[in-house]
Amino acid sequence: LLHRCASERFVRRVFLPLVHHVELIDHILSFLKLPQVTMSEVTAVKASSSAANDRQCSAANTLSADDGTWWLSAPDSCPNGVGAEWVLYRLRPAVGARARFQYVQMKIPKLPYGPLSVRVFHVEVADDESGPFVRVGPDLTTFNTDRMQEWALPTPVECACVRLVLTKNAAACELEDKWLRLSGMRLSEASCIGFLRVGFA
Repeated sequence: LLHRCASERFVRRVFLPLVHHVELIDHILSFLKLPQVTMSEVTAVKASSSAANDRQCSAANTLSADDGTWWLSAPDSCPNGVGAEWVLYRLRPAVGARARFQYVQMKIPKLPYGPLSVRVFHVEVADDESGPFVRVGPDLTTFNTDRMQEWALPTPVECACVRLVLTKNAAACELEDKWLRLSGMRLSEASCIGFLRVGFA
C-alpha cells in the first residue's frame, strides 16, 4: 500500500482467510497506509542560519507564494559561494507523523538577479527533527530560470522531516561567471545562499 504495488482490496483478500476478523485487518492496514504529502500541512521548522533580523529572509517564506520574500542564509555562511546551509521541513502537523513524496520543487530568481540563489543541493530525511538524517538521491542542480523547477528522487521517500542541504550558489559555478560580472558582484561577496520557494509531491 505504501508504494501502491498492491491494492487495499487485494490485501484484505489475503488476510481474511488467515485472520477472520475484519477489525483486526483494519488495524493491520492502518500501519500500511501512509498519506501523500500535502503542502498545506508542511511547515518550515528551522534553518542552519538566516540573514539577521530580516523577516524577508525567513525560512518560513519558502512556503509562501509571495516572490517578494525568500530564505537567505547568514552572511559569510558560504565562503566563495560554497557551504552546507540547510532548511528543515516537517511534512505533517503532528511531530513524528510521516508522509510520502518523491518529487522536490524549487523556485529561484533568474540570473543576473540571483547570484546568491542555490545552484547545487541535495535532500536528507529523518523521522525526527534532531535526526539522524539520511541522504536520499544525488546532487540536484537548478537551472537559470525563474519558473518552478522539479526533480524526481530515485524512489519514493517516507519520512517525517526533510532537510534541503544547499552546497553551492550560482555565483560559485564557473559557467555562471559572466552573470556574476553582469551583477557587479565579486565572488568573495557571494558568501550566502538561498531560494524563493519549495514544494514536495
